[in-house]
Amino acid sequence: PKQVRVPIVRSSVEDKNRDGVADMLKLTLEIPTDTVGSSFRSLLLLAAYTVQLRGKVNEQFGGLAVVDASSPYLASGVWVAGKLTFRQKQPLRQDREEIESSVQSPLAIDWSSNWMPEHQPLTIQSLLERYIERNETVHFEHEVPPIWDYSPRQNFHVQVSIDVPPQLVYYVPRASEVLKMGWVQVLAFLLPTWLVLDCLKGVAFDHQLVE
Repeated sequence: PKQVRVPIVRSSVEDKNRDGVADMLKLTLEIPTDTVGSSFRSLLLLAAYTVQLRGKVNEQFGGLAVVDASSPYLASGVWVAGKLTFRQKQPLRQDREEIESSVQSPLAIDWSSNWMPEHQPLTIQSLLERYIERNETVHFEHEVPPIWDYSPRQNFHVQVSIDVPPQLVYYVPRASEVLKMGWVQVLAFLLPTWLVLDCLKGVAFDHQLVE
């Protein structure tokens, strides 16, 4: 680019139900402009986060929230709201080791890797293609249309609110968990069957249906 502007970035987390898990991510950027009244018509934001799965599967991986918004007119700011959704191609294993490429930030670049020479010059498309090849990813989904601000400002103001709802995670259970569930199902069948047979036996003997 002809000119690079370094924004002021503020990030915060909200835990509404106080369970130790983030329910809302908030991101604010102040992008400096040349003069008061300078504005933009589009925004492409790549926000990298560390995602921690809890519960049956404890895993940590690098996630990427991509925000793409455009305005029909020159604007001085934008507010974007949406939710973070988890996607996976294959079920996760409870006992698997963390893969280094999944743990690191999706925007991290290893200049000595075999991937880098094949993707010169480096583009955003290459980074996004590499990211979506991962087994587990998170994606930003708009819940409402972006709200643009057209008032004069010294900086271009960006506000992003990301809701983090509970997510469904598919996983491969351990052998002990499979055996445990198997015994539960066997007992759930045998116990009612035994009770029914015991009642029928009592009724049969009480009414002398059998000798």
